[in-house]
Amino acid sequence: MNAFAQPRDRGAVVGSGFDYSALAPAAAAICYPFLLRAFHVVVGTQAAMPSPLAIVAATLILAVAFGVPFLALALACRSDADPGARRLAYAGVATPTLFVFLGVVQALIHDPVPDELVWAVLWLAIAIWSQTAGNPVAATRPTVGRWRIVHGTTAAVLFLYVAFHLANHLFGLIGPDAHAAVMKVGRVVYRSDVGEPLLVAAMLFQIGTGLFLAWRWSAAPQGFHRTFGWLGGLPLAVHPRAHELGFHLRS
Repeated sequence: MNAFAQPRDRGAVVGSGFDYSALAPAAAAICYPFLLRAFHVVVGTQAAMPSPLAIVAATLILAVAFGVPFLALALACRSDADPGARRLAYAGVATPTLFVFLGVVQALIHDPVPDELVWAVLWLAIAIWSQTAGNPVAATRPTVGRWRIVHGTTAAVLFLYVAFHLANHLFGLIGPDAHAAVMKVGRVVYRSDVGEPLLVAAMLFQIGTGLFLAWRWSAAPQGFHRTFGWLGGLPLAVHPRAHELGFHLRS
């Protein structure tokens, strides 16, 4: 059997009802902000020394919240999932960073609608789309051409910046003066009139090519290692934008 054959027609699924197991990532994602709220309620209502029951409850709630992206990862590796369900699971892996991104955007536009309501509506829309979007009976092997090589090359260049950034934080263990001195040296390059635009362009290009590759590869089942490898980069495609918007919000 061809490993990239589509196991079933999407039309058959819609005709007989939703594939409820495929909707699990969306259901878990909708619950995610409420889990965080429940955790803060349990922790915030305690005295200086929380009770053992409160500690157990907070630990369980936090464990379930951490399990949301792992549930999506497990469902993304299903060999019998169709592209819509697989892409929904991919989005579920990025649940924590997507929720942070939504919260920052909501704060920037001063939207009075609660984040949880907007979040639930968005995930319901995505879930319905994943079950109703048109899909061919069979998916051919995704072709990515040289985009994979270009994406990897850009990643190698950006790794140098990330490695320096992390090393800069480690110098903070020595002291704030050492941290500031190393950061000043690095800013000569990545805050220069040439370095900064190139760095931003490289990051945007990396995000764009990464999402393109993820979309193409998600058209057919992939092995666990490949799925785990590039799904680890999906939250990173959202985090820089949330980090940048949050910086502008604070300033």
